Amino acid sequence: MTNDPFYPWQVENINTYISITSKDASQSDLQMKIGDQLAGTNEVPKVMGHGFNTFGLPGDPSPPSRFVKMFFERQIALTNSPPKKKVEDWLTLVQGILNSIFIIKGLTGPDTLGHYVEGDHTAWATLRIPKTGFYAVRTYENMRWYTIETQKLDWTKASSHPISHDIRDGFHDVTNALLSQSKDPSFLHVKKQSDEASFLQMHEEM
Repeated sequence: MTNDPFYPWQVENINTYISITSKDASQSDLQMKIGDQLAGTNEVPKVMGHGFNTFGLPGDPSPPSRFVKMFFERQIALTNSPPKKKVEDWLTLVQGILNSIFIIKGLTGPDTLGHYVEGDHTAWATLRIPKTGFYAVRTYENMRWYTIETQKLDWTKASSHPISHDIRDGFHDVTNALLSQSKDPSFLHVKKQSDEASFLQMHEEM
């Protein structure tokens, strides 16, 4: 979904990034020997690390950049590691793409009217499967997904449900569960990281 610039322009703008590819970046046909000037390699250009197949992919929060980023992330992911048959795999892919274009408050400019009218940010996000009626929504502060089976709702009646904007509601404390499973001394019981002797002794015994 996009509102500015208009959709046909956004689609045509994708052609600007034709050099982005799903394959690993390689310049072996252009490499030249350079002797021992650099540690670790004796030729350039050489791929250092990974991700250079998407070199030049925009990362700023402008609408055109986010549109291009979503398009290529989706297409490359589907080419190299397509989701399995489970619907959860597809939801995970979409969630990852949404996370990559998340806009934090203040990034695109100041709040001109204080917190009454906040600057552009990702106030909420949704996941939808129209065929099954699955719908999920999360807020800026709370990344926990609230799900709704829309086909079970009575659309002739008005209803509402509060959605938390408290980041604490997105956390799930598993401390007690970990402690209840740890009957033997382990790193969970090392209270002071600075106690190097006990830390090393603990690992020697494990």
